Amino acid sequence: MTGTPSPATAPVPTPPAAASPQMGKRIQRAWQEETLLLPLRDAGHARRLPGQSKHSRLAGLGGPAHVELLGTGETFAAWRLRAEDGTALLVRIPWHAPAHPLADELAALTQLPPDVGPEPLALHDDAESSPLGAPYLVTTPVPGRILAPAQWTRDHLAAHAERLAHLHRVATPGRGPVTLGADPWERMESGRLSLLELFEADTESVDAEVLAGVGGPGILRSAAQRLRAADSAFADLEGFVLSHGDLCATNIVWDAQVPRFIDFEWSMGDDPARDLAIIGGPVHGGPWYVPLTEEEIEDFMGSYLHARARLDDASELPRLEGQTPLLPARTLDPAGLHARRDAWEIFEKTAMLLHVAGRVAERRAADDHYSTALPILRDTLRARLGAD
Repeated sequence: MTGTPSPATAPVPTPPAAASPQMGKRIQRAWQEETLLLPLRDAGHARRLPGQSKHSRLAGLGGPAHVELLGTGETFAAWRLRAEDGTALLVRIPWHAPAHPLADELAALTQLPPDVGPEPLALHDDAESSPLGAPYLVTTPVPGRILAPAQWTRDHLAAHAERLAHLHRVATPGRGPVTLGADPWERMESGRLSLLELFEADTESVDAEVLAGVGGPGILRSAAQRLRAADSAFADLEGFVLSHGDLCATNIVWDAQVPRFIDFEWSMGDDPARDLAIIGGPVHGGPWYVPLTEEEIEDFMGSYLHARARLDDASELPRLEGQTPLLPARTLDPAGLHARRDAWEIFEKTAMLLHVAGRVAERRAADDHYSTALPILRDTLRARLGAD
């Protein structure tokens, strides 16, 4: 028997790849049909998200628009939409499962201080009902360009430290994801942080091919030893802050000499030292990390501490409409912060080394940035650890 399948038996179409031309057409069509910013179940009125500035209301919905792919990162494809009425949007679509739910990222964006990152506009986390056939997050665009690690100067580091201090002015009562709703901190835990425990859990089972790519288990043992030795530095952690969680060079956009942050997939309440460690240091490689000497790290940390002290002493700080009131800021201990920064560098760069080795094993390509970065990242980490 032939004919059109009934709705109950019709095959479900496979959504186009997140970075494909077909996805670009879907974004354009959803904008024209006025469904891109509105969940299909509630298309009668626009949603205002908690923390969304009243000044960011869009000029209009629908009509002609130009859509272009900006690029793909480790998790997302980023598309820019420009409408004829001047509206500009950024649509981020995961090309594989994000490390954290999109709703957690959106919740973190609603708590950002002004001018730190993008403003959230819409979320569609249900692929089945999504007008794009995939989950996506819509934000305001962040103008500017990403600098390669070799382009960074001490002025860039000082400006980055200043912007980071603004982000970290948002104190949190514990470590964990931000939540949409009346209490954005309800899922955070205030217990003692142990990087060694996190590291051991993350490296309990590493693929044999990946382990071979990093030079064997010795580097993991050396990293664990360094984290064990640094564990006491976390006993006096002053408090947690809203952290970006992945502030490498590719997630910092520069408009002249002014930096802003993008891609808050890993954002959560966390130790401020984590964000200080990720930008770079003695361990580097690829487009992500800025090579830094100990003197440059000291200058960077000094700029951050100076900015934090100035901001924490301010009687009033700007906040977006609907944001949770600021918690009292905690006085930072420079020595403790520096010791935790060094520990986070080991933790984060070891995790990235395993990730890069995994990408090389998957792709088996000799000419991509993962293959180029792998030996540099591995050798600089081994030198930092004094590993065999």
